[in-house]
Amino acid sequence: MLRVEDHGASDQLQIWMEHHQIASQKYWSLDSETSHTMGSRHVLCCLLEMSVGDVVFMPKNPDVGHLMVAAVTRPYAFDHAIVVEEADVRNDFRQVIAVEDTMRYTYGVGTLYPEMFEAPFHQAIQRIPEDDLSYRTLADFLRSWGR
Repeated sequence: MLRVEDHGASDQLQIWMEHHQIASQKYWSLDSETSHTMGSRHVLCCLLEMSVGDVVFMPKNPDVGHLMVAAVTRPYAFDHAIVVEEADVRNDFRQVIAVEDTMRYTYGVGTLYPEMFEAPFHQAIQRIPEDDLSYRTLADFLRSWGR
């Protein structure tokens, strides 16, 4: 058995990319381009970096007029036990991060504006460093709502 950790970082990346492209063809009938493969890896790496206590902002959830905020209670897992509809051939709904203290907010004065979360400013999943201006905006928002 070939283990990824037995190789250097560049070898690990190449092996991961090859495995992702094979899985894309085998399970999803997709010919994954390198840019798509790297995007998938970036999202997965961000998911794996989430820790208990991290605050997660989910824009346009449950609809375009709202955002959800929650705290991570259990790190990322791919849950094989979840019953998935046949229509979900990509198994997207098996990617799980447990959260609690979920709150819904309306965009606008006194909360946040949706433009803060839109491309090209932020990626699908992004850790925001404390010295980033948007970090302060988000922290002030949380404090103003007693979080």
